[in-house]
Amino acid sequence: MEIGAKYLLSGGGFIKTKLDNNGRLGLALASELRTGMQLILGASVDTAKINENNHKFGVELNYSA
Repeated sequence: MEIGAKYLLSGGGFIKTKLDNNGRLGLALASELRTGMQLILGASVDTAKINENNHKFGVELNYSA
């Protein structure tokens, strides 16, 4: 089971979060840098094992013509 939310920012970006029943928390921040260029930062954190090295972080850069 998951629960999540998405909040649209002015300028074409958004903040998104989700939490599942295993304690994994997902976070994402997207921002439109220019027309046709979007930067997305994301993280997945295992809240049940916060002291272990089970977390993931990522960066994505999208171009569209």
